[in-house]
Amino acid sequence: MSELRVLTGITTSGTPHLGNYVGAVRPAVRASLAPGVQSFYFLADYHALIKVGEPERIQQSTLEIAATWLAAGLDPERVTFYRQSDIPEIPELTWLLTCVTAKGQMNRAHAYKAAVDAAKAAVARATLNVSRTRLRAPFPAVVVSESADPGQFLGPGAGVAVLAGTDAAWVTVAALRSLSSLSSMSGQTQ
Repeated sequence: MSELRVLTGITTSGTPHLGNYVGAVRPAVRASLAPGVQSFYFLADYHALIKVGEPERIQQSTLEIAATWLAAGLDPERVTFYRQSDIPEIPELTWLLTCVTAKGQMNRAHAYKAAVDAAKAAVARATLNVSRTRLRAPFPAVVVSESADPGQFLGPGAGVAVLAGTDAAWVTVAALRSLSSLSSMSGQTQ
């Protein structure tokens, strides 16, 4: 039987709080100690770029969240613990997945729908001043960028059960299938 692979990360957009500890850090540290589990834990500093416009805040949050993981008992000798920006293949894979992910797939993602609804509500209330608001170009691709980490480390043969219940689960599977079929087609000669 193959090892179970587990992957999770925390966006480095603020100071860690009790919710991070109870909902992500404590269960992840517990899972990392289980036999037969290969764990990948990351600091989602690329995801933070969409939410935070202050580089100093992202840097400080990165240090605080890393310290929280380690203080909670995460053993870097047992797990792969990394910062997204240290892996150059992640933005490359994000770009490739963005190219093959249909808008219909993003429309079914909770995070994407919530962001679209919030933007529509702001426009309806006339509180969104486009000339003063920092609208970021990658906004629609947030769900796709969240797929790059599982795609990079879990691979196409990984069990989707690890990701079950997340937007990234089905987007990752669909995008990797599309990318795989395009890759196999590009290898054919005419």
